[in-house]
Parts: sequence; structure tokens; C-alpha cells
Amino acid sequence: MPYPTIGEYKDAIRLAEHSFGSLTHLRPEYDATGDLHFSSGNFAVVFKMRDTRTNRPVAVKCFVREQPLRRQRYEQISACLDTLPYSPYLLRYTYHPAEIWVETALSEQREFEVVTLDWVEGQTLYNYLKSRCDAGDSIALRKVAEAFDRLAIWLLEQPFAHGDLKPDNILVTPRGEWVLVDYDGMFTPDMAGGYGIGQPRV
Repeated sequence: MPYPTIGEYKDAIRLAEHSFGSLTHLRPEYDATGDLHFSSGNFAVVFKMRDTRTNRPVAVKCFVREQPLRRQRYEQISACLDTLPYSPYLLRYTYHPAEIWVETALSEQREFEVVTLDWVEGQTLYNYLKSRCDAGDSIALRKVAEAFDRLAIWLLEQPFAHGDLKPDNILVTPRGEWVLVDYDGMFTPDMAGGYGIGQPRV
């Protein structure tokens, strides 16, 4: 199924109060150039928005390409994360089917799914490590090693697997907290026993 272009999503996001179904309390954020605050990848574009009820920043992920069993996977991931106790390593994550209305020339469909997550300010572990290496900061590097050990031990105790653990998917906040991002490759207990990762049990 064809999905809207980034430009078509941007048009819809600018009119968020009219484009969303249940998320009409979100408003777009803009960068210093006056453009929407967003970043894009292979399968999706992520917009920074603000919750007018709480004044908290929110990430809204919109999809630009089809992925097999996307709805099943994302619903399983969202349900798994909802059952876990709070952890600073994880973001609040919710899958919203048929949430955003987009006027697109590529498809007869007009309503598309989105994922909402907490917005996190920080830098990737890769960039943080590079800056500390360039500065010759051995104390910070030792703390990174200790923090990674703590993260690894915590992950081994969880019922899920992240699925794509790499330096670009770990953010280091200004307060030094570590946050896991990009849950697209996550494996949850409900996925066990299917024909492949991401498929529901049969």
C-alpha cells in the first residue's frame, strides 16, 4: 500500500487539530528556520510536537513505506511496554491505528497509523563517546563502561529483546541518563511461536 510523502505529512501536521483523530491536543514544534521540527529515516518521519494539556514534548512517528505485519508488531510492542514497571531506559510508546488524516496523491486511503513516544533531548551514545574520546576524558569513559554494564544486566532481566541495540539507538541525556530508542526491531513474548519475528502466535 502506498503511503504519503514527507511533504504531505508535513501539510497534515501543520493542521494537527484538524488532522488527528484522538490526538487533537498535539501541536507542531518549529525549528529556527521556521520549518517543522522533524527527522526522517527509511520507513518513517518523526515530528516533534507538544502536548497542550501537559506542555510536554512528544514524538509522533508517521510511516512513509509499507512494512509486513506492522500493525500486529506495533500493537504487541505497545502492549508489552504497557505491562512493564517504569524504567528510565524506556519511552512511553503507543500505537494509534487510523489516527492521522492526510490528503495524498499516492493512495486512495486517507487515514494512516502513527506511533507516539516521549521526546528525549540528548545525543547518541556514539556522539557522546566520540566527544569524550576527543577530549581525552578517561573518567567519563570509565563511567560509560559502568553504565553500559548496568544497562546490559537490566536488559537480561527483561521479558523482551530490543532487537537493534547499537550506539545510535542509545541516547545520553544532559543529566547523564541513558534512554533506549527505536523499538521497531523489538521481540516480545507474544511474538514467540509465530512463523517469524513479529508474527503473532498460531
